[in-house]
Amino acid sequence: MSAPAGDHPPAGPEVPGPAASGSGPSGSYASSSEPLGPRPGRSGPLGSGPLGSGPLGSGPLGSGAGGSGAGGSGAGGSGPVLYALVCGSPAAAGVGRLVTAAQRDGWRVCVLASPSGLRFLDVPALVAQTGFPVRSEYKSPGAPDLLPEPDAILVAPATCNTVNKWAAGISDTLLLGIVVEAYGRGLPIVAVPYSNRFHAAHPAFRASLDRLRDWGVGVLFGDDVCPLPLPGETTSAPLPWRLALDALARTPQRA
Repeated sequence: MSAPAGDHPPAGPEVPGPAASGSGPSGSYASSSEPLGPRPGRSGPLGSGPLGSGPLGSGPLGSGAGGSGAGGSGAGGSGPVLYALVCGSPAAAGVGRLVTAAQRDGWRVCVLASPSGLRFLDVPALVAQTGFPVRSEYKSPGAPDLLPEPDAILVAPATCNTVNKWAAGISDTLLLGIVVEAYGRGLPIVAVPYSNRFHAAHPAFRASLDRLRDWGVGVLFGDDVCPLPLPGETTSAPLPWRLALDALARTPQRA
């Protein structure tokens, strides 16, 4: 399957971002240094969201178990499973920080990438960190699935291309197939949309964000959450990984 047209901000190293504060799907957030450890008062990786689980059949979410992970947070451990879906943006390179924070919260993390997002990842490092393979394509019919069923999904960075296709119900990549199917299964989902400012200003993109919110997706978006770069800028603020995890804990499973 061919990769969709990408919408990639210019590459650049992550730099410390300004203080971020804003309103998320279930409250307000504030962060000055984006600490990765669990925040006080949290009740474990599931927080207050009723993250049920059940067989996911033979769709793109699949079922099964992978190899052996370390520290009880990989494939050989126990605990709820978070799917971290990353799209084609240089910001995807920081997903290892998300994995670290989520594992500290008790999640087992599986990283999946769009075909264009894969090129921004250090795949061997993520396999070692999570204990799971990094998937980017649909598996062949009848092939075993090496990933366990997800209990929740975080899409970050979610590019303009992915957000618009997601809102339209298109599932022509593995990532889109997962989020489209996850809606039907009622899984908690949080998205951190990220593109350049001109892409993000398009009316179709803003309408897609509104549609996702209406469907119960937790959307973290805005300059107070994560400032977007202008086309041609060579640096960008790091994604708010900690805020995204906290928002996920407050995003309930849909009935």
